[in-house]
Amino acid sequence: MVAKQSTNANILGDIRAESDHKMLDLAFFRTPDFLTLIESTDRIVVVGRRGTGKSALFYELKKHWTSIRHVSVITTAPQEEHMLGLRPIAQKFGDKITRIRAGIKIAWKYAMLMEVASQIYENYKMTDSVRATQTIWKHLKTWRTNDSTLTKLRVKLKPIANEYVSSEELIAELPRKLELNEISEELRVLLDKSEQQFVFLIDRLDEGYEPDIIGVGIIDGVIYGTNEVLNEFHKINATLFLRDNIFRAVAHFDPDFSRNVEGKFYDYIGIVISYLTWWVLDFDKRLI
Repeated sequence: MVAKQSTNANILGDIRAESDHKMLDLAFFRTPDFLTLIESTDRIVVVGRRGTGKSALFYELKKHWTSIRHVSVITTAPQEEHMLGLRPIAQKFGDKITRIRAGIKIAWKYAMLMEVASQIYENYKMTDSVRATQTIWKHLKTWRTNDSTLTKLRVKLKPIANEYVSSEELIAELPRKLELNEISEELRVLLDKSEQQFVFLIDRLDEGYEPDIIGVGIIDGVIYGTNEVLNEFHKINATLFLRDNIFRAVAHFDPDFSRNVEGKFYDYIGIVISYLTWWVLDFDKRLI
């Protein structure tokens, strides 16, 4: 009796490249486009259509930065419920794109700084320095949970947003309520003492995205907030991955978008993966 052999439906690997880490580890080709992203900090947003390899690129960039000593990688890849949960908070900032953008920008900047502070705290050489801060340590006590970044941010913002009836007043008071200036100053001191550099990789912002003023305003605010953090802190870098239709929606609704973040985008056609090379290397295993 001949033993029955099973075959994989697709011997070339998973249809979603980012899900097939084995294939990516063997066959990912570092194109000049990829090298641009790791050697330059000029462009922080990678724009591409669905299926062009943005999430696979996310995986490869994470692997690259993680391999470098004194670089801490902070990844944010929200689920659908995380983005949807932020919408009621964004509504509190008003019904205009500029107001929603302004509120989310402040909130996202706070989230990024808290994530960096949390990473610094995990370095045993810096733990005492973080505990000695007056403002950061107070905020870290409630920030350091196992929840996602967006969930922690939503929990932080909800009681503040409910204090104000006027959206303008909420936006104006938000930096003070979050003690953003104090956190920024203390973080600069910690970064000067630390040997670490920090890289944010932000993906899957299209999860739970809706093409309305609120949805566009959230994405717009995240981009503005990320850009502002990078301009203020030279030890922090970031790459944000965005679908091209969302990029067009942001550019359409926000008249100031192209002027304020000009030159920060990288139009990404798709990563080049040598499927043939991988197929030859792993041919026998895939047939069985």
